[in-house]
Amino acid sequence: MRLLAFGSSGSRLSTLGDSRKVVLWDTAKRTVAQTLDGAPERPLALTFDRGRRMLAAAGTADTVTLWDLQSRVPRSVSFPAKSGIRHLTFGPDGHYLVVAATGGVLIRDVASGNLLRTLSCKPGAPTWVSLNPAENRLAAVGNTGTVWIWNWRTKGLPSEEADLKLSIGPSGGLIRQVLWSLDGRHLLTVNGNSTLYVLRLPDETAAD
Repeated sequence: MRLLAFGSSGSRLSTLGDSRKVVLWDTAKRTVAQTLDGAPERPLALTFDRGRRMLAAAGTADTVTLWDLQSRVPRSVSFPAKSGIRHLTFGPDGHYLVVAATGGVLIRDVASGNLLRTLSCKPGAPTWVSLNPAENRLAAVGNTGTVWIWNWRTKGLPSEEADLKLSIGPSGGLIRQVLWSLDGRHLLTVNGNSTLYVLRLPDETAAD
């Protein structure tokens, strides 16, 4: 098994290995609820939308596979060659696909697959993206020791430049992952030197 992801309620767990099949588990019954075919080769990331209606998986071949969990039919969203996809999550209400790639954080429309906006992480490249529980803040980390945070407004998209940048390590320091606390007031980062940081955010960046 390469990847796993919990649904927002914790009642579903998805796992993905080398077989290119996603297995969805009922955590209460400890049984397989369903299986999904068509996962990308050499998978890198796996995530549910908050409503548990869709599942997405990214691979190294510049593609993201999306499943509607009712129909179980996979749909591929292609990215330009050498996009360098590293991680992904869903945006608010599951309408957006948010991808950490070499050129920045890419926001695509789930229904059409169209690129809507690229968020800048210059001079670095993002390695991980995470949406807070209130779905109004997006965080990314990367290879410059920086945490980028954008406000995601109710109507519209985040601005291209981050609303807040936090430097938590030496320039060029790798941050592998970032996760939000349930109240949206703290971030947990997993750093390249195997340390964990818990960051208390300024009040203006807390979840509304």
